[in-house]
Amino acid sequence: MAQKFTRGQKKDYAAMRASREGREESTFRRAWRERMRRAGDFLARNMPTLFGVAVASVVLTLVCGITAFAMIIMPDRSGVRKVIVPDYVGGEYREDDVEQNIFRVIIEYEYDETVPVGIVIKQYPPAGAERKVVKDERLCTLTLTVSRGRNTVMLPDLAGESEDSALKRLTSLGLSGKVEYVTGTSTPEGSVISTEPSAYADVPVGGTVKLRISGEEAVSIVMPALTGLSETAALDRLARLGLEAGKSDYVKSDKPAGTVIAQSIPFGSTVTSKAKVYLTVSIG
Repeated sequence: MAQKFTRGQKKDYAAMRASREGREESTFRRAWRERMRRAGDFLARNMPTLFGVAVASVVLTLVCGITAFAMIIMPDRSGVRKVIVPDYVGGEYREDDVEQNIFRVIIEYEYDETVPVGIVIKQYPPAGAERKVVKDERLCTLTLTVSRGRNTVMLPDLAGESEDSALKRLTSLGLSGKVEYVTGTSTPEGSVISTEPSAYADVPVGGTVKLRISGEEAVSIVMPALTGLSETAALDRLARLGLEAGKSDYVKSDKPAGTVIAQSIPFGSTVTSKAKVYLTVSIG
């Protein structure tokens, strides 16, 4: 059976409960005020530092989003500051990106066909290295190697030059030549008609240039023995082989007059059909 309270007992119970709740609320409020007081003291003591950190964070975020700058630790009494070298490798070199009052910049260039022109290939000191500087007085020397891209040379105009002369000029430029012969042209035989690439084009060093030469391709020939033959017979044999005879030299000897006693290209040598042969002929 449930216990029943009189009206007076109910009033006493309500008063006791209200008193206990009041004490608990007072304890809670005192604890809250104490925490707020401590928080206020902490902020008062550290407000300059916290404000500086907040500002630095915002600035650093903005700067890092634009370009790379050195991380600088505040100078000591003598003005010496510690600098953390930023990473420039892989980015395009621009003078404004480097702090001139901290770094003395040396730019070196290097050909690299795998890296676009103007991109930094390497640097010294490396990124993350620590250096000590004095603003505008003792700077950190920073060497940046910048790509020039592919190493190229300008192809000269070789039209009209002889085959041998054109090949020699290509070799002097670090290029090689590939010859293609073309018949039925108005260009003198043995001369360059045109090139591929065309004149004044930029050609990578070590590349090959096609030379279009007027005339037929030379044929390899084994040089025959001409000594002992008459001059007429020797000239006829050269003509049948497609070889050109130069102006003969006439000398006294114990051989019969009109006999070939020497030839400029030795017997058995391999020559081309465009080779020129000079004969030495006895006058007796």
